[in-house]
Amino acid sequence: MKETTVIKIKDVELHKPVMVEDLPGIGHVGKLVAEHLVEELRAEKFIEVYSPHLPPQVLVNKDGTIKLVRIEFYAWKSTAAKAKDLIIVVGDYQSTSNVGHYEISGVILDLAIEYNVQRIYTLGGYVIGQLVDQPNVIGAVNNVKLIDEMKQLGVLFKENEPGGGIVGASGLLLGLAQLKNLDAICLMGETSGYLV
Repeated sequence: MKETTVIKIKDVELHKPVMVEDLPGIGHVGKLVAEHLVEELRAEKFIEVYSPHLPPQVLVNKDGTIKLVRIEFYAWKSTAAKAKDLIIVVGDYQSTSNVGHYEISGVILDLAIEYNVQRIYTLGGYVIGQLVDQPNVIGAVNNVKLIDEMKQLGVLFKENEPGGGIVGASGLLLGLAQLKNLDAICLMGETSGYLV
């Protein structure tokens, strides 16, 4: 495999979908949320993305068969009239290189545009270095107009936080989406940083 490859395994028609992305990161916070959404909503897988920028390995299933590491797109169609549908992006790993982070994030964004995504939410962890009973959600946005909406939902915005920025796809998607005039929000759940 020499380049990132998108395999569409099912045709879907979606109404003004919102995209939720999480590739594994700090404390697997976002990945756990995204996988929970897939399971609870019984979302259907419709795209698989394979890339030489992902770790060179396969995962072994319970029955002894293998699975090449990948990123998967799931679709959920709302049953409510005129409600927005959902695309959930989950992956086994993030890229192993800087170039790969940009390439994979670019592929995710291209697919978001192809499916007429109205907004992107990226999910991640925010390390606080200790266990917490009631974790907060810290936010970052690529459009200042989104801040009040998120604050009304309980999302906190801390000055200059996260201090090191947002690494990987969860951050890059915000920046690349901004270049395409597509609203994107990163929601980061507080985590100790040393436990899943």
